[in-house]
Amino acid sequence: MTVTGIIFSMLLGLALLLLGRALFWAYVALLGFLVGFELTLQTLQTEAAWLPVLVGILFGLGAALLAVFMQYLAIGVAGFMGGAYLALSLFGLSLEPQPGLLPLLVAALGGAVGCVLFLVIFDPALIILSSATGALLLTQPFTLASDMHLITVGVLTAVGIVFQYFVLQESEAPGRKKRR
Repeated sequence: MTVTGIIFSMLLGLALLLLGRALFWAYVALLGFLVGFELTLQTLQTEAAWLPVLVGILFGLGAALLAVFMQYLAIGVAGFMGGAYLALSLFGLSLEPQPGLLPLLVAALGGAVGCVLFLVIFDPALIILSSATGALLLTQPFTLASDMHLITVGVLTAVGIVFQYFVLQESEAPGRKKRR
């Protein structure tokens, strides 16, 4: 990963960790990019470095457009993408490409769980998934032992949850209606 990539990953990770609830629409676009990028890396055996980036950008743009025009559907899609990205990351599939259907199955299962969580308990699920996604992005540039990586992600996720829940409790994202 280049220095620019590390800085970008760290800034996005920090923003999601601490402000994911307040930045819902940016979160949706970023998740679209991450899922498109990871799935391309996992399923296509290509040497073209630009292809995962292009697919990620297309997924991100599609997710952002969906978020703007169809809020309720965007909530379900955001939950799906967040769950898919976390499932792929937590199972370590992003570290070593796996040809075949395994990455798609893991992404689909994680996505289904994330979608249901977002549709049923939106705010807590958004806080948890955005904190966990931010923690994963913050730790991604570093080489840590597996158990230390999980502990670090867990601690950072907890910090993000506490910050978003208690510090940002009264804030609402612009343009987002509070769900009841």
